[in-house]
Amino acid sequence: MIQGAVSKKRWILQAVMGFLLGRVWLFSMNPFAIAYICASGVYPGSRTLVLFSVLAGAALMCWPPLMPGAMVVLLVIVVVCLLID
Repeated sequence: MIQGAVSKKRWILQAVMGFLLGRVWLFSMNPFAIAYICASGVYPGSRTLVLFSVLAGAALMCWPPLMPGAMVVLLVIVVVCLLID
């Protein structure tokens, strides 16, 4: 039971961090998101989750009309993480 709770917390943390790192842009580049996607290879089960959360953060940052929906997308990512286990 405790192992599942730790796993769920790790997935939520990885998704939220990926979403927030996807929103960081420096000089028209996103180096932190690329590095985070590469580092997520340590946990093979969460690679797709990290990839989608980073892409969601980057898409919401690049297209300003979607900015009000950023918190909704973050909430959906957290709910999906809770339902995975």
